[in-house]
Amino acid sequence: MDKFGIKNISSVSLDNGLQIYVNERHNAPIVTVQAWVKTGSIHEEEYLGCGISHFLEHMLFHGSKKYPGAEIVDTIHSLGGDMNAYTSLGHTVYYIEVPANHVEKAIDILTDMLVNPIFPEEKFLDEKNIILRERDMHGDNPSRVMSERVWHEMFTVHPARHPIIGYKNKIEAVNRDMMVDYHQRRYSPDRTFFLVSGMVETDGVIKALVDRLGSWNRGDLREPFMPEEPIQLSSRDSTYFFTDPLTRLSMSWHIPPGGHPDVAALDILSGILGQNKSSRLVKNLKIRKNLALSVGCFSYTPSFCGIFGINALCMPENTEELEEELRNEIRNLANFKKSELEREVAQLETEYIRALRSNNCVVRIIGNSILSYGSPLYVNKYIDDLRAVTIPDLERVTNEYLDLEKSTTIRIIPKASVDLEESKPAVHNISDCIAIKPPELKTFRGGQKLVTFKDKSLPLLDIGIVMAGGAYFEERGQAGITGLMSVLLNAGTKTYPEMELLHLMDENAIELSITPGNNSLAIKLNCHKKKFPLALEVLQSILTESSFGARQFKREKKIAVEKLKSRQVSPQGCAEDRILNLLYGDHPYGISRQGAPQDIEKLTRQQVMDFYFNQCLRPDMAVFGIAGDFDNRVVKKIEKLISTIPWNNSPPLKIAPPEFPAKTIVERVKNPRKQAVVLNAVPGCDNLDKARFSVDILQAAMTGQGANIFKKVRDEAGLAYYTGMITSRGFHRGYISFYAGTHPEAADQVAEMMDNERQRLAETGLTQEEFNAAKAFIAHSKAELMEDPGSMLMQFCLAEYYGNGYLTPFRHTEIFDKITLNQTNKVVKKLMSYPAPVTVISEPDSSENPDE
Repeated sequence: MDKFGIKNISSVSLDNGLQIYVNERHNAPIVTVQAWVKTGSIHEEEYLGCGISHFLEHMLFHGSKKYPGAEIVDTIHSLGGDMNAYTSLGHTVYYIEVPANHVEKAIDILTDMLVNPIFPEEKFLDEKNIILRERDMHGDNPSRVMSERVWHEMFTVHPARHPIIGYKNKIEAVNRDMMVDYHQRRYSPDRTFFLVSGMVETDGVIKALVDRLGSWNRGDLREPFMPEEPIQLSSRDSTYFFTDPLTRLSMSWHIPPGGHPDVAALDILSGILGQNKSSRLVKNLKIRKNLALSVGCFSYTPSFCGIFGINALCMPENTEELEEELRNEIRNLANFKKSELEREVAQLETEYIRALRSNNCVVRIIGNSILSYGSPLYVNKYIDDLRAVTIPDLERVTNEYLDLEKSTTIRIIPKASVDLEESKPAVHNISDCIAIKPPELKTFRGGQKLVTFKDKSLPLLDIGIVMAGGAYFEERGQAGITGLMSVLLNAGTKTYPEMELLHLMDENAIELSITPGNNSLAIKLNCHKKKFPLALEVLQSILTESSFGARQFKREKKIAVEKLKSRQVSPQGCAEDRILNLLYGDHPYGISRQGAPQDIEKLTRQQVMDFYFNQCLRPDMAVFGIAGDFDNRVVKKIEKLISTIPWNNSPPLKIAPPEFPAKTIVERVKNPRKQAVVLNAVPGCDNLDKARFSVDILQAAMTGQGANIFKKVRDEAGLAYYTGMITSRGFHRGYISFYAGTHPEAADQVAEMMDNERQRLAETGLTQEEFNAAKAFIAHSKAELMEDPGSMLMQFCLAEYYGNGYLTPFRHTEIFDKITLNQTNKVVKKLMSYPAPVTVISEPDSSENPDE
């Protein structure tokens, strides 16, 4: 393995079976403390189907002996940290992320909630209602429905066939005694390992964990009987109906679990088939034959089973042909090329290096290695295993596992009855913890700007570009043109035809994204430093000679329209679209950045080309950036790239500011699903307003488990599964909106509680406690951003693009540290006092029969 890997992993095993792993990372002043418990939904025995593992995960946040009531969440919130958990088929993970100086407090909280939960009866009933709502929400999501059906039909006797969340009637039957029994039976030191990663001192972390858990007694040592899944001897085939305009197809096979020597070859095979833009299924079924709107492949190998699968999205009329072509692809899956193998190894290896930037990704990799291989050391050996895969290995695993006679096919097709057209924590400055040099800026004669930001810790380079684009620049009747243009920029150039371009990027692990926003067009490129000359050549071709091919235009326009139609029947999507329209009216912000299907239908290829050359290529609004391990020769090449672009000096657009509603609006929109979504919004500020920092504090205070709105709506009333606040801003004023997902009967009550919370903020503003916690959370978020130079670079470029100055994000800690509660509440009270709030309730159409 090359020198770039996960290092400094220390481990200790206690007499009671508990394992401790510490990974020192000194690149950012943050720490993640995680407890991995080797129990999940497959271990529930007589409680199988109750979702009790997931239910227990929820309940552990409601108090422990040392931290009763809401003290667990409130304490972490006050430290500026975040905490959460997730449950899988085979394990449950609890994690706390805090500034590094609070690591011992995070350990104290996580160990006590794991060993000494209280399970308060009143919270038990509330949480049950929330989980039942979550179960209903799963049924409103076609992708989740597909996944659930796949597992249920792939497995006939193994408990993996049952959903992690459980079944509604069984969730309703869960009581507190069952919860206590399951916790005592399954939560024990010999089934648990702790992972701590970040800017920590190993001996101190180990001592803190040993002091708290060294006396934790082993519990029930028995493991549930796991029936061996019979070998699948014939194909399985099922069709389901759903209220969505698109068809979803899945084709799956059994493969070995994690830890098996064939895993690396299967991962590579999955990439060759459908994980990249030039993969065989994408190339043949989406690009060449226009049968799939999207198609992809996965190889999922937890420690106890494995599934190799293909998922595709298509128009209903293409279902049969797409399915047949999928089968043909599998029948003809042979003649692997050396270039395909090398491309996928390069992709997986580069993805691994990219993951090393993020503390959270590193911990996830280590944890999964421990689960599947019993050791954290496989995290680096995996790359060696990938490099050792040969073409004969690919041929062997294809023949051994991908037998159409042993496949499981699931299709979800549109339901015919639906009309588818209609305590004050310390705040640390970056310079207090890490020696990071600020970025530098150069301005060119034409007005273009270049931000440079060096980070030589890993052999990676990032390029960031922000240009004019997005809803703000889209003319009436062209909503969504930036999104369509973004896809076409990456769909072939004069020098590189589409498939050659996609192959080139995949084979060299060049990661490129072109993303439309409300006010901009953002381009991000990441590559290994040794691939930079080629990556820059590709980028130059995309920016200067994209072909906007007629065939690609027709294909991508159709995909965009169909995906928007699917969005229109999503509870969240139709609520968001309607509230924008009510707030902004005819202003460009009045339509979501995804656009409107009726507008995209009418767009011509020439209009898309004109938009790119006339609106996006404006030199006075273009900000380029380079970050990572580079020298002056790289900077010179970027400067040369800038000089080759056909810039257009068209006059800037003159767009009148939005006129917001003068009267309160409450509107209901209908969706064909079971769940309701509630939004409550008021106008916000723009991106040059100093009030934006106070709005950021408000959003941080209103988001997460410690937020007042979350406690009232979810914890106390049990009316919503999720709730929080979103904010937006741009060249003109954005908006501030509470949001919640709930059940239809509670929608009006949730809307009222949202408005009450808005009025509380209008009258009294944030409390000192809310303010302190929000500032601490923002400080922690800024520290996390330090892990990824590419993300930091985009922050610098966006700040310069909007006119705030490229150094503003670098000074965020200092800026937020100086903001007072009084300053923030002046902004909060003013914005929340807007006399005409807009509320949208997206709810089921009672005239439709709900899906079963």
